[in-house]
Amino acid sequence: MAEATMERISLKLTKEEVKGGRRLRPEGTYFVTIEEVEFTQSKNGNPMYVFTYEIIDGPEGGTNGTIKQWAVLTEAAKFTIVDIMRATGFPLSEEIDIPAADEFIGKELAFDILHEARTEGKGKDKVQVLNEETGEVEMTDNIKRVRSTAAAKKNASAKGNARAKVRKI
Repeated sequence: MAEATMERISLKLTKEEVKGGRRLRPEGTYFVTIEEVEFTQSKNGNPMYVFTYEIIDGPEGGTNGTIKQWAVLTEAAKFTIVDIMRATGFPLSEEIDIPAADEFIGKELAFDILHEARTEGKGKDKVQVLNEETGEVEMTDNIKRVRSTAAAKKNASAKGNARAKVRKI
């Protein structure tokens, strides 16, 4: 019986992967479809939706996979769910009912991802997180400027961005 052997395989790692951190998504505008929405509770016990987005289009190097976003459903954190509702065409007024999780499935939206220093704490106690090994500030990729795909395409074409085209799936 012959033995199976494996030759060495070479892989390339980013600086973040070598340091043990996760790879940040490239900064830029992402066009996504809402693939899944889970209703759950936050660490503090508040109701929350966890959105899973399938990437339709994005910056070079960032077009594969999924992205998650958490939307806590409280008065203090309403900005995230309101942005998502506005971007996906749900009606807004001074008093709203948040749609059920499955009502978001299949809707498209766009947002920007920006790299920012990771922080802990709140208000005046908020501090940047340092990597224990390197002493450098840890970075994170945050979702900003959630908007409809039409608004994102209009903004991109006004700037002459060739990546404004979105393919329908």
